[in-house]
Amino acid sequence: MMDTAEQLERQLPHLMRAWETALRSGYSVRQCVEATAQMTRTQQPLDMTAEYSSLDIMEAMPIADAEPLRGAFAQVLADWQAGGDFFAALDGLRGRYPSPGLDLLVTALRVQREVGGNLADLLEATGLVLQKRLA
Repeated sequence: MMDTAEQLERQLPHLMRAWETALRSGYSVRQCVEATAQMTRTQQPLDMTAEYSSLDIMEAMPIADAEPLRGAFAQVLADWQAGGDFFAALDGLRGRYPSPGLDLLVTALRVQREVGGNLADLLEATGLVLQKRLA
């Protein structure tokens, strides 16, 4: 049986694909975090090979079991709202769930913030790297 950090690690490629789709549809990072925090259990995992157009954020987020991802990002959102610092909230998440994939996600977000560029493209590439590593 997988521990919570391993479960979250396996959910991250789906999350990155969903956030990529949402960002391309005009959603902000905050809206992506909020949608992740509000996910519910669905029956079908996100098709990692499918192409999406203007998909609603919640339709882009189906993951076979929303936990632990939903709870982890609900805490990120609560920490972000309480303290106002997104990266402090993410660092708290990394402390609770040590994960190479989570390190990749946080690094991608930091790089985009400091250097600029297209976050959707960065999440797409990062998600593919993580997906291949987990395969």
